[in-house]
Amino acid sequence: MANLPSPPLREFQKIPFDYPDLIGKLRRKGLTVGDSEYAAEQLKRIGYYRFVGYGLPFEEYNSRGQRTGVYASSANFQQIIALYDHDLRLRQVLLAALAEIEIGIRNLINHTLCIRTQKAHWFLDQTLFVESDKFKHSSFLNKIKLATSQSAELGSERQRLRDQFINHYYTNYDSPEFPPGWMIAEVLSLGSWSLLFQHFQESKTRKSISRQLDLSPPTLESWLHSLTYLRNLCAHHGRLAMRHLPLQPAGDKDLPRQKEPCLFNYFGVTWYLLKQFSGNTVWLDQLFDIVDEIDNAEGFYGIPNDWLEDEFWFK
Repeated sequence: MANLPSPPLREFQKIPFDYPDLIGKLRRKGLTVGDSEYAAEQLKRIGYYRFVGYGLPFEEYNSRGQRTGVYASSANFQQIIALYDHDLRLRQVLLAALAEIEIGIRNLINHTLCIRTQKAHWFLDQTLFVESDKFKHSSFLNKIKLATSQSAELGSERQRLRDQFINHYYTNYDSPEFPPGWMIAEVLSLGSWSLLFQHFQESKTRKSISRQLDLSPPTLESWLHSLTYLRNLCAHHGRLAMRHLPLQPAGDKDLPRQKEPCLFNYFGVTWYLLKQFSGNTVWLDQLFDIVDEIDNAEGFYGIPNDWLEDEFWFK
């Protein structure tokens, strides 16, 4: 079949509106706003475009699932603000857990490789890795150069801002050209360690790491990939409510999960790994306190009403 021509593109002609006009627009779409001054303050805090994104589940849809351009008769401005604030708190509590997991993962991988190879600079050995379209050893070393500001000139602003322990290495040593693994571990992201784990040449290396978490290598690979996605989403203030999250973590360890992709499926993975690396026993309470305040948590995030009845959370 011949390719049909693409429809002609249109010129974007929307013009910006000030807050009173934006509030009027929301009202014309059927949203109960109430206090206009309060609404303007919230739109200044959040932004109209972001507010509308959180308002999507409060709109009406036709039989084909398409937006009708109006809000449900029961929808009001405060409901959307409440969802936004709960979403914000969820991101914060998830980021706190992911920070501890990231520190644990990078130390686990670095320490394991240091001991297995008996080399502080194990990451320089290209034979430890298999390359792919996603991972090139030379690109990885370039990433380290950027993360350590290795090329910073003495006395430059980049050199001044460099981490003290990195500065100490470059001030006292000129070989090897990179700091040791335990220093590199402090500056590389969770995504970098996820890629490293995925591209270790020997399966024994991957097994040695994952076994310390009582996981299989495929499970740990999936979880690291998924949590990197979640971490980036939260760190960049992405909306979690009513969002299709494509990188769902693999099911394992009898973790509670929903069949459909949703945020809830990340909770068990986060809690499992947090317990492996941290003595943080209050995180689950913090998560529960937020979820307990959310109306329709299952609809927004896939969190079942009886989620804490699963014994997994208290093992």
